[in-house]
Amino acid sequence: MSRRWDRTPPRRAPSFPDDYDTLTSHLDRSGISNTIASARASLLNPSRPFTPADPSNRALFGESDSRFVSRPQSAFTSLSSTTFIADTFGSPRRPTPPSASVASSLDGKQDEGFDIEDKLMRMALDRQQRYANARKTSGAPVRVSPPLQVHSPTFTPDSGSDSDEEYSKDRHPSKSSTTPRPPSSYRRRTSLTRSSSTLSSSSSSSLETNIQPAIDIPHESSSVTFAPHHVAVLNSLKLAPKVQLDLNELLNLSDQVWEVIQDLESEVESDMSSELRYELLRGVMGLLDCKHAQVLLRLCRCTLRLLTNHVESLSAEGATAGLLNTSKLLFKLSKKTENDNLFLQEKLLLPLLTVLETAKTPKTQSSDLILYISGTLKNLSHHQENQRIMAELGCISILSRLLPQDELSESSEKECQWLIQVTATLRNLATNKANSRSLLQHNVLERLGYVIMKYPQNYELAHNCCRILSKLTLSRRCCASLLSNRNSIRSLVSLLTLHSQHLSLLIRVAFILGNLTSSDSDVRVAIAFDFNGIDILSSFLYNLCFVNASNGVNGSLHNGYNGHSSGANASDNSERNDALVKIIRVIANISIQPEVGVEIASNSKVASSLLHLLHHTDLAEQEELSLNVASVVTNLLYYHSDDKNLLLTAEARMELTTLFLPLLMQHRNEEILMEAVRAFGNLSRHKDVRRQMERLRVVEALSILLDHTLRDLVFYVCGVFVNMSSDSSQCASLASSGCVVKLVSVVRDTGIEDPELAVNAAKVLANLCQCRNLILNDSDLSALKSLTDVANDCRECMEGSEYLSESEEKRQFLEDVKALHSILVSLTTQLTATDCAYNCPAPGCGRKFQDKDSFEQHCSRRHPSLSLDFHAARRPPRAESLLEPLEEPSES
Repeated sequence: MSRRWDRTPPRRAPSFPDDYDTLTSHLDRSGISNTIASARASLLNPSRPFTPADPSNRALFGESDSRFVSRPQSAFTSLSSTTFIADTFGSPRRPTPPSASVASSLDGKQDEGFDIEDKLMRMALDRQQRYANARKTSGAPVRVSPPLQVHSPTFTPDSGSDSDEEYSKDRHPSKSSTTPRPPSSYRRRTSLTRSSSTLSSSSSSSLETNIQPAIDIPHESSSVTFAPHHVAVLNSLKLAPKVQLDLNELLNLSDQVWEVIQDLESEVESDMSSELRYELLRGVMGLLDCKHAQVLLRLCRCTLRLLTNHVESLSAEGATAGLLNTSKLLFKLSKKTENDNLFLQEKLLLPLLTVLETAKTPKTQSSDLILYISGTLKNLSHHQENQRIMAELGCISILSRLLPQDELSESSEKECQWLIQVTATLRNLATNKANSRSLLQHNVLERLGYVIMKYPQNYELAHNCCRILSKLTLSRRCCASLLSNRNSIRSLVSLLTLHSQHLSLLIRVAFILGNLTSSDSDVRVAIAFDFNGIDILSSFLYNLCFVNASNGVNGSLHNGYNGHSSGANASDNSERNDALVKIIRVIANISIQPEVGVEIASNSKVASSLLHLLHHTDLAEQEELSLNVASVVTNLLYYHSDDKNLLLTAEARMELTTLFLPLLMQHRNEEILMEAVRAFGNLSRHKDVRRQMERLRVVEALSILLDHTLRDLVFYVCGVFVNMSSDSSQCASLASSGCVVKLVSVVRDTGIEDPELAVNAAKVLANLCQCRNLILNDSDLSALKSLTDVANDCRECMEGSEYLSESEEKRQFLEDVKALHSILVSLTTQLTATDCAYNCPAPGCGRKFQDKDSFEQHCSRRHPSLSLDFHAARRPPRAESLLEPLEEPSES
């Protein structure tokens, strides 16, 4: 029964369906499946650099990145309500605690009256609330009391003078002979017609009442009447800083303010609505001294909405200052992981993105505003649900517009600072597989290349960009997007030199280059020659193997932002090994190009480093490193036509033959087995290596692998045996290893289903039968005769070839079938012609015998004095000499 072959994807150019996304398939693995998969190294699925998430580290910048002359601080003193009001409105307003009065230039009695009136207002509100609650408790119908008439201050903006003085004079018109007039810009008589309604109240709040106070303007030139429930909210905002309110009362007041803002947005724009927004904004900012995070987030949502809407009396500088202070407060709140859910609950992501989208407009242009808003989004994007909501709200599109659009735009320190926050946010969003298409759609990869080109010296910015690219370049479409700008590749290669002290960044750069060179031949040549990649990569590899290893593994290399070693040898070894794997992978990929491979094979740093790694790599603990070293050595051994190949000197060949034997003897990782067999396929072209392989019993190990179900592995074993069987001195060891019967089994199992493999196995059998010094035993001869059936199948296939489509694949298939048929026909013909294989050596006898026993009986009976030499008596079959196939380099 024929064996079931396990066919691996083609090694040089894996093919995928058009709609197959390698990035999505890679990210679709769960944490457990990734852990299990990483336990077995693979060239087709290289391990991606991994950075453990640290949600607690939410500063604006890394600690070691001190290139900025002046940069905004991640930690700053708390912003008081006075700061908010002064920066936004331009006239400082001193806070008035409950026990103190506002300074007045008139007399102390007015201040005293001011406090008394506040107390009277509070008492009236409490009395009304108690009355309403009592009526509800008794079951009697609740009646709304008539509006409480209170001489309240006119809600107009300040105009240079102390507003509290005006409020005091308005409250006591009888005490002053002259009534101050409001500013000329607000002397218009306006009114807002709206049906009276009562605000919903709770028993725990002393400010949410059913009263509807009205504002009475005593002077005759201007009178402004706001809607009663709007006035109630304004009065509550006025009293809140003077009264100790609990959390629920502050939350309810914030909700009332938000309802008023929504009411204003649904109405036609008017002078009064603009004036009301102005006063609401000032009142809300007066409450930002609160210590409750949830209250601050609700108030900030109101502030952002008011500032992003048109406030006629607010200057552009004031609006920008208000937005900047609010963004600073939100950034400070976002630094605590426990507030992530509160940001989501209070729906602050949309206002933040709205501000960020308009942050570069002339009215609100501010680099610091972009910095703190994007820094807040960066912190919030650590939360998975926040990531999903941000993507749905178009965050990627907004952030992509903040990235450089081309390589000619001017660079600045301020732009670099907020680009760090933008790229860090995109880095977090890129971890979600659903965002990969959006990142491609908005040209994020191409623009990240421009970022690296503009700011190659900034480590943190380069690190963020490379973390994004290392995730996305696993997809062919993403690689194509990045390859559209060749200067981006040049910038990536230059990072290996500019940041040679930061190992974590170099690992990611090498991983990206490995992805880009896996399928693009032009990039391989460009990196090697145009960007001086051979010298850079070879020096980096040599330093990792010798210089840094002798300095305590890491040597002078830094592990990340802190700029110092972690102190744990296990961690240092792991990072060094990861760097070696990624660099060797790039070298293996670019060496596929013949002109590049010849140049690398003659590089002394590469040759000495690879031999050193083969000597000192622990296969059990460093499996991926062993696999990549074996792959690059195999690729370089292919280039044998030039004497400059330092891996093919007599001494190096013997050393490699000994070093590859342990890789061949382990059977856990099939890819390592395959790379070892490919290496022996290239080494076995040399006679001294073939003798060394015989002494080390490599042939016996390879013969065992002929029973393997992995198709490519058996194919490469047959390639080694083709080289071995071309040497007549090695044919006896091949035949004694039992490979003849196994090779016949390979031909029969594959046949016309896989003529390429069958041809390779048939070549070995033909070479063995051609050897004049080899006598096959009866079981080998019997197995060889069974190949007649396979030859007949090939003939039938060729007769029906006219019905096959004329594609390149079909033409190659027919050529392999014809080659197989030719070899098998020649082989079976020779075996049939030499059935009487034993000729009597006695002079003049001439008898022929088919088997050994008959021949021995004849000689003992007729020629007892004859000395028998069976090797000489056996007539060798004749077969056409076959060429040796060479193992080509493969993609790592």
